[in-house]
Amino acid sequence: MSCYLSIIGKDLDVDAFVERIGIKEFEKRFKGELISARRNKYSEHSSASVKISDAGFENFKQQIEEAEVFLNTYKDNLKCIVDTDGVEYANINFGVNELLEKSVQSFYFPISLITICEELKISIETTVYKL
Repeated sequence: MSCYLSIIGKDLDVDAFVERIGIKEFEKRFKGELISARRNKYSEHSSASVKISDAGFENFKQQIEEAEVFLNTYKDNLKCIVDTDGVEYANINFGVNELLEKSVQSFYFPISLITICEELKISIETTVYKL
């Protein structure tokens, strides 16, 4: 994982959403789809996700830069998120490594990223992986 944009909803019509948004790279997951055979667990939501940065876990700054480029490039396409029936939330998830040498980790989000995310009604999440 690196950095993904995900659109999620229990009643989201994923096929219609992906067609409407016009970005072909979205991966779809459907409500009721098996997500863990071992635990016999099925998805409670439908979702559409797209990788918006190829930067590795160790390059948070590059993930931020590539996310901003993606959002600005597809801004007009992404505006439909806010008025699509069934969308419960949209978020960008930045994946980073745990910094073992330090006891505190902080993540800086530039105002330019926050501003475009606010405009498009996309939340921001950071997941720290212990590798």
